[in-house]
Amino acid sequence: MSEGREERAMAQSETSVVAGGERPDPITDDTVQALLESSPYAVLGLDEQLRVGYASPAITSLLGWAPEDVCRCGLTLLAPQQDASFLDWLNTFKLRHSPIRGRNRLLSKSEGLIWVDVTLKHLAAAGAGSCAFGLYLQDAAGLVDLEEALIGLSPKDELTGLATAGSFRENLPREWAMARRGKTPLSLLLIEVARPDNPTGWERLSSQHALAIARVIRTVARRPSDLAVRLIENRFAVLLPNTPEAAALAIAQKISKALEAPAPGSGGTSGRSGFCTYIGAVTALFSGPSSGEDPLALPEAAKLALVKARTGSPTMIETGRLA
Repeated sequence: MSEGREERAMAQSETSVVAGGERPDPITDDTVQALLESSPYAVLGLDEQLRVGYASPAITSLLGWAPEDVCRCGLTLLAPQQDASFLDWLNTFKLRHSPIRGRNRLLSKSEGLIWVDVTLKHLAAAGAGSCAFGLYLQDAAGLVDLEEALIGLSPKDELTGLATAGSFRENLPREWAMARRGKTPLSLLLIEVARPDNPTGWERLSSQHALAIARVIRTVARRPSDLAVRLIENRFAVLLPNTPEAAALAIAQKISKALEAPAPGSGGTSGRSGFCTYIGAVTALFSGPSSGEDPLALPEAAKLALVKARTGSPTMIETGRLA
């Protein structure tokens, strides 16, 4: 799989604007190379067209790619397929004179997408030649896990006021036990939201967008027993006690339709200018005393339904049932 990706990246680098056509000459200036190699992070030396002229050995321990692979194939080797957001981000900000920082998911050779903190700096060293920028990469997976854990300690999301993942984990076993005891249906909606210009990509939501999504979910799932949750960034959930399949699907459709409306700041232009929404909707039915022993089966089934929904067209609902 990695060999095929290298071949595709190589082909893309020959025509991509980001790759800039022909690959730059390797960096030969000892001062610049020493500057890049002295960093404790994985470092790439880039020219003005963001073509890779140098890759430090640390790139292998971080992403698994050999430095020569990255120099040969360019940044397209690291960027998720059909998602140019990382490359667009670099191109948008490369003209700034101050360093820029961001957190992106990059492709490793064997582990798929991993979180990486990225810093792009202008190199002011004399004799830099083809090396105009230093791209510094640091593993951020541990930081992401820590942030998720800290977020989960609070019962409410600070921005939206929705319940957090931690609150969901506390409430699920209780609602599951009550539904099982009363033999009433328990439904769960797992909702993923993306912008229309990047319907398949993960992205951080602006505060305005997150608040708009939360407002829609609260408006539709408004019973006191309904639990609306912001799990992380662009993924939300709604736990619906005593809600059969048909009612859960109707709620999912209302949420999806409301989120298709023009997004905040879009000016209400014609056509679907709001969010692309993927929803996995699953209902647990408790037919006997031995059914439904594991409450985690509900979110697991909802995840599978969400994966199926994401393979369809933008704004898609996939339903399922646990019996």
